[in-house]
Amino acid sequence: GGAGGSPDGPDPALAWRRCVNEIQMLWFGHDVNQAREADGRPTINTLWLSGNGAPRAESPHYAAIDSGVPLLASLSVEPDAGRALESFDRFVDPARRDDWSGWREQLQRFDLRLGGVLRQQGDGSIGSVTLVLCGRERAKTLTLGPRDLAGFWRRLWPGRGRTPSLAELFGEGPAA
Repeated sequence: GGAGGSPDGPDPALAWRRCVNEIQMLWFGHDVNQAREADGRPTINTLWLSGNGAPRAESPHYAAIDSGVPLLASLSVEPDAGRALESFDRFVDPARRDDWSGWREQLQRFDLRLGGVLRQQGDGSIGSVTLVLCGRERAKTLTLGPRDLAGFWRRLWPGRGRTPSLAELFGEGPAA
């Protein structure tokens, strides 16, 4: 029961958000953050826990990383790793500023990049594609192999005969 809960108990995502909020309030006035701010350095205002499942002997390695998130950008790069990591974090700043035209512009950029990746997958130059879609309270992981794509788009866009843009899927009408 209760708000934000389920018959099995409280919503874990809501509990985590409350915990992070408490951490932010505690760290806001901490001596370390006051010293960082006085030195002109960014303050520390949150934490990110990782590690779903069994511990790994080492951190993941990527052939290339494209991310504005410092933690992701700091992961190991090894040219022969066989996979790349891209984070489309360019949505965050426009959303925080309520700049929805800027957000839509980033959506169009993401749409173009995703289209390029799907074309590469279609011509066999890359294998599976994993998308991790993050919201305020949840993350969904979607892994698509080359044979999965046709069915994926047919389920999202039945009977249209072509692959839609993300702007069309989000109700913005046909792309110009």
